[in-house]
Amino acid sequence: MPDSRRFIVPWAQHVVCFLVILTFVSPLLFVEAYRHPRSLLHMAVSSTSPNPIHSSSTSIKELHCNVLIAGGGPAGLAAALSLARRGYQDIHVLERNPSAEYFEVDKSYLYRIDGRGQRLTGLLGITDAMQEVSITTEEFLNITIVQADGSVKVVKAPADPSQQTAYWLPRRALLSFLYDRIQKEDCGKAISFHWGVTIQRFVMPPPEKTAQITAQAKIVAALGDGTSTEFVSQKVIGCDGMNSRIRKGLEAWAASDPKKTEEIPSKSKERSTAKRVGRRWGWGWGKRDGPRFGLQYVDAPSAGLRYKILAIQDGFPLTHAEPDTPTRRETCYSYVGLPKGYFSPPLRLGLLPFKMQGIPRTANIIASPSADIFGLEKGQDVIAFLKRELPQCDVDQMVSPEEAERFARSSGGFFPRPQYCLDAQQVLGGRDGRQGAGGVVLMGDAIHAFPPDLGAGVNIALLDVLDFIFSLDKTEGDWAAALPLYETLRGPQSRAVCELIPIGFPQQYNHMLPVQKSLKLMGVGLRAALHKVFPRILAPPVFFMCQDVRWDYSQVLARATRTTRVLRTVGVLLLGAVLWRWDGGRGVREFVRKMRLGCVMG
Repeated sequence: MPDSRRFIVPWAQHVVCFLVILTFVSPLLFVEAYRHPRSLLHMAVSSTSPNPIHSSSTSIKELHCNVLIAGGGPAGLAAALSLARRGYQDIHVLERNPSAEYFEVDKSYLYRIDGRGQRLTGLLGITDAMQEVSITTEEFLNITIVQADGSVKVVKAPADPSQQTAYWLPRRALLSFLYDRIQKEDCGKAISFHWGVTIQRFVMPPPEKTAQITAQAKIVAALGDGTSTEFVSQKVIGCDGMNSRIRKGLEAWAASDPKKTEEIPSKSKERSTAKRVGRRWGWGWGKRDGPRFGLQYVDAPSAGLRYKILAIQDGFPLTHAEPDTPTRRETCYSYVGLPKGYFSPPLRLGLLPFKMQGIPRTANIIASPSADIFGLEKGQDVIAFLKRELPQCDVDQMVSPEEAERFARSSGGFFPRPQYCLDAQQVLGGRDGRQGAGGVVLMGDAIHAFPPDLGAGVNIALLDVLDFIFSLDKTEGDWAAALPLYETLRGPQSRAVCELIPIGFPQQYNHMLPVQKSLKLMGVGLRAALHKVFPRILAPPVFFMCQDVRWDYSQVLARATRTTRVLRTVGVLLLGAVLWRWDGGRGVREFVRKMRLGCVMG
């Protein structure tokens, strides 16, 4: 064999094997090995779906209002404040929690509000208050990792400090700032809050009557005292979460209209297979599959993971070996448990930085639903399990017996499968301007829900409110014109952020096998290195692009898709060149000749 052939054949074999693994095998390895995503999604939905509270009284009173907002989360409160500032009166907000001061440990999330979300917080005047109780990205630079043997390692946080300052703060703090702003601006006269409300169903007028000037929708809800009330309004804003009753009511209403029912495209095996291949190779994302107000789903490695939140005590020792070194609320910690083997990742206890006083610090436990810690039913079992799995921690000073008992009783939650709805509004009352037209509009998790891989949940919800207010101002308060404009603005963003989740940063939860995580990190490192060499052609990894607030999510997705196309096109060309040169190219050329001959004969 000539020297050139002796060199190129082994080299070509390595290249071909690498490209095959990178293109076809590695995406399959990203599917979590300890669960079936669809079965876990069913578990998540069935375990978290609300149970309607049936009233003990048969009488249902009716309450008419100008604007009706379902959900008192960040999007609902921001929408109520923004409308009150524009002169809207008689705004009613329905919230499931029993009071504004209610603190729920299982929902004590930490929000990362970046420059996108700050566009609205700045308009509402709460950014300065956020700065006082938040950890900034300039302060959140390192992560302290404490191993089971007591060794401590400090690593750099995956963030770009050159970007606009982002703020980490508890969910309760953001809600408190919005609620306090409503009270300070004397918007309480325009806004009425109903606490402890369970929405039972949402009813739209018949399809043939939606264009009438008197068309109104209603929400049937159970109040905290057990009575049922029908809230009736022509202007309804649905911010009631992932399992939105408002969106489900709209979906049922759209299905009942024979004139507007859209034909659902065929979901044959051939079409779905081609669609998956096309998405994997970056050939486009397809059109909507399903009726109006129906959800579309995206597969993601982190979908279906279960989480529980543990409230811990301040100042517990860093390790048993360092009893005089207390932990600090402003520092991020990651406690790693004892190794269990290749196919069983160790327990991890994540403590995000925390500054706000008056609220207990929390630790996140995120793992496969089959993890042992989720099967514990007593507080003493939780304490014993933590002592066994985290020998480096002084568990007695970290977790109180009362909190361990609460943790054992808590059902926690599940990361949802990324889902979005391209239909975000329905006009009621026709085009009669601000005097008559109204409509139903969806915001927040009601039109997009996904795992917190990119920290985009609260930011895109605040952007929903911002675009809604922009649409109203642009059309001078004409809901009939503003709602279609709002839907046009938010639809691409809802889709893009869900499509970004699988290619963002799913390996952060340590639920993958080591080979899966290594391949994912290798892909991220390869893109980062190639971006430095070809910055105008190839984009950086998705996680870092999402931190650059100059780009919206649809632009990030477009840049990531273009980079995928370029890399895989180059890979195919290299593979073709190697195959052409392999064995002198005789086999490939013979195959091409036969194909051409077959085409001519055919």
